[in-house]
Amino acid sequence: MRSKIFRIACASFIALVLIAPLAAQQNRPMTFMDVMELRGVGGGSISPDGKMVLYTISIPQWKAGKNFTDVFIAPADGSSAPRQMTYTKEKNETSPQWARDSKSFGFLSDRGEKQQLYIMRADGGEARQVSDSKDGVTAYAFSRDS
Repeated sequence: MRSKIFRIACASFIALVLIAPLAAQQNRPMTFMDVMELRGVGGGSISPDGKMVLYTISIPQWKAGKNFTDVFIAPADGSSAPRQMTYTKEKNETSPQWARDSKSFGFLSDRGEKQQLYIMRADGGEARQVSDSKDGVTAYAFSRDS
């Protein structure tokens, strides 16, 4: 009798060990906090040569009570992981656009008092401010000759 109880207990333990991880992987309903933590993707722009994609990701920052946006770049074919191009704390980089040569891109940033236009190389480096409008910049476009 003890042997039978011991076998049942062992079988139950093994079943529990095997089933518990599967139960933990079950989907759960989305909560309000899940929605509040969602990142927003926007501002997509494909390079003129069709090899790269620029886009923005807005990340919620609870302490500041705002979302902050940075620019990311990724190969259009998905051959490697995306790279974050801007890292400004509590600032926003928006409206990324490719230069005609696909070697650099522009974006708007509120790094200073007003939103201004910045240019950055696609292979990285420091962004260079190219506008200094007292009212700020809200839109821009590259000319045909960049």
